[in-house]
Amino acid sequence: MVADKSTLSIAIVDALAQWGTLEVQIAGLFRSLSDIRPAILRRVPKAYTIFDAIISFDGRLAVIDALMAEEEITPLEAETWNRFSKRLRKLYKRRHGLAHFVLSETGDDVQDRGKMTSKTAESGTTKLSRFSH
Repeated sequence: MVADKSTLSIAIVDALAQWGTLEVQIAGLFRSLSDIRPAILRRVPKAYTIFDAIISFDGRLAVIDALMAEEEITPLEAETWNRFSKRLRKLYKRRHGLAHFVLSETGDDVQDRGKMTSKTAESGTTKLSRFSH
């Protein structure tokens, strides 16, 4: 059961803000890999405009994966990127659950009160497990 909702809310906001920082860094990686040079007086580089048009995180990561495949990197660097990309996908799923959770105030079972649940299209409402790495 959640004893202090404000502490939980602060933790969730902090986690989502940290994820936002990660997404900004990924956009910077896309800009670097895409070789799209910004115009001198352009306020927003075209690379960011293109990247922002890709709605899903999986889509954005797929584009970066394709660009990384075109880079002249060592097999170790390629493997490192592939592992990192896979890890980002897993973390995104957890971020998604955290961003779209519902805190149960009531429940049929007393043990379900105060639990975080996430609504999913496939399975209705499911209990979220702890958000560990």
